[in-house]
Amino acid sequence: MDEQKPTASDSSKSAVVRRLDNVRMAQNVLVIWLDSNIDDNSADCQHMITQLQHVVNTINTFADADQCRDFLTKIYNEKVVMIMSDTLCENFVPLIHDIMQIDTILIFSENKTKYERWAKDWCKIKGIFTEISSICEALKQAVRQCEQNSISISFVSTNGDISNENLDQLDVSFMYTQILKEIILTIKFKQEHIKEFSDYCCEQSSSSHRTTSFGTT
Repeated sequence: MDEQKPTASDSSKSAVVRRLDNVRMAQNVLVIWLDSNIDDNSADCQHMITQLQHVVNTINTFADADQCRDFLTKIYNEKVVMIMSDTLCENFVPLIHDIMQIDTILIFSENKTKYERWAKDWCKIKGIFTEISSICEALKQAVRQCEQNSISISFVSTNGDISNENLDQLDVSFMYTQILKEIILTIKFKQEHIKEFSDYCCEQSSSSHRTTSFGTT
């Protein structure tokens, strides 16, 4: 049997699927690239933007630091991952580091060792990168982490009442919620695990005469 070769249509479908995955992964994240030498018309710049768009579809580019800062102050609901050139980082990071919407800062520099010690003073700086490929990998991880952190899980009292005792335990409940969220997001459960969990829940809630269905998508 002759081996089928991938067609142009197959490649197009793969590109569409990848873009849809990017949209789903980055729907709550804005990526901003600040570089005083950025030129959207240059081939090098277009190449780097294309590489970044393999992770997220939209890259907000700025050559002017003041315009970028003004844009940042008008963001309320999304988290921001910033890519910044080394020529601006030492002056610009102190101005925007405390903005709550900024989650991650990635520094793009040809001289990594020059800024490593300085970067340790700023917790949102997740690395200094010399190549666009390493920036893309760090961006992918940052976007995924932002999306995971945006998933909320709430526990509601069945009787609708919150006592003073419950209020005193909110911090502990929050801690367990975070742990549970990490477990759900990182562990790949097998079908037998889901069945065991379902059976346990049914046993615990048998008095309520309510059945809950658990399954995989």
